[in-house]
Amino acid sequence: MVAKKTIINFSLISLLVVTGTGIGIYFGFFYESELDTDNVILSLVSNNVKINYTMADLIALPSISGIGGYKKTTVTIVGPSTYKGVPILSLLDDIVGMLPTSDLIISATDGYTVSYSNSMIIGQVTAYDNKTGANLGINEFQMIVAYEQDGKALATDIGPLRIAYLSDEGHLSDGSLWAKKIQDIEIKSVTESWIVYLYGITNDSVNRPFVESVMVSGEAHNIAFYEMPNGTRTESYAGIPLWTIISIIDGELDNSTSYTFNESLAQNGYDIILKNSDEEIITLNSSFISHNDNILLAVKKNSLFLPLNEAPLRLVGDVLNNLQMIGKIVEIWIDF
Repeated sequence: MVAKKTIINFSLISLLVVTGTGIGIYFGFFYESELDTDNVILSLVSNNVKINYTMADLIALPSISGIGGYKKTTVTIVGPSTYKGVPILSLLDDIVGMLPTSDLIISATDGYTVSYSNSMIIGQVTAYDNKTGANLGINEFQMIVAYEQDGKALATDIGPLRIAYLSDEGHLSDGSLWAKKIQDIEIKSVTESWIVYLYGITNDSVNRPFVESVMVSGEAHNIAFYEMPNGTRTESYAGIPLWTIISIIDGELDNSTSYTFNESLAQNGYDIILKNSDEEIITLNSSFISHNDNILLAVKKNSLFLPLNEAPLRLVGDVLNNLQMIGKIVEIWIDF
């Protein structure tokens, strides 16, 4: 599709719109004019390679349509609607450099940026019921660069391009994932990599890729959620139960297929100590955390990785008080 300057004869339009056919011709022309442009609206960057796209370029690429909508932190449900656009994975085929260890940094025209990990790119994100907003756990979505909503160009306050997550089941995803007015997509190696050290009967450590892979592994007990009221907002935390992490260092040998907690050791009683980068320390008893999915180490907040003032891990849960829910955790150990 080639952009061209068009001179509109308003008297002809006036004649056309008096009939049903005329209305269709007029609005079809108007919509196409909105999208038909030679201006660069999106750049894809990896290392020293940069590919620019006009709207015409994007429309010419293979596209998909599907149902998508999102839940705001105010618990407001937006949609679902029908979105059309280019699958992000198809777009990434145009450039070399995307690896499972890479992140996509997507920037908007106002400078706002969102970092998407491999699991987010392939659509493994938290789902919500599109009527009640209830958390349905990790589900499969398709991430697209959307340019159309319900058969029309995106509104100017969110477009011309935005990220959308489509669901065959019509599920919602977190609004934090739906970056709007996007203009740059950059592939970067994971720079905010972190390590949390574990000390117990055996010593070990966990990092972001490990925790994220455990969360989406499909085993029900490997992921947990906690919703925290924050004024008029509700922050949704996701992570893995603390006892799952402790099972790595508690001497239990039967961890070949899943995380098995050492029950006999827990019954004897020991303390779990969590320390953050501010030197704050929280102590919990083994009997308190044993198979308790309501005490979790969160790695994500509203489907995005924790902000710097909480990262890399934050202890949260229904059975904890505010003083116990520390963030910036860097060490965990067992004390007998």
